[in-house]
Amino acid sequence: MTENINIRLRLSLQHALLGEVKPNLRAVAATCKEKCIFIRYIYDGIISDHDRETSQVIGTEVISDFAEEIMLEEEFVCSGMSEKPSIDFDDGWFWAYMRKEN
Repeated sequence: MTENINIRLRLSLQHALLGEVKPNLRAVAATCKEKCIFIRYIYDGIISDHDRETSQVIGTEVISDFAEEIMLEEEFVCSGMSEKPSIDFDDGWFWAYMRKEN
């Protein structure tokens, strides 16, 4: 991933998250590999259809910021409230959002 796309992805995702973060959304992580953006949404408890639709709106906002041909893959992860979400940062992932735990 070029540095330019990395910066653009971070800014795009931060912008897309504005007003879309719901109380059960625990974290959002992303990476870009070759010509594909991967976004992982981590939720507390069961992920409802509404949660998926809201997350897909975020993904649509992100992908619309990229004029070149680029694909989007989204993953929805159900996490227990006591589990800390894990991401392999060595593979280029970064946190775009993480809720503070009490």
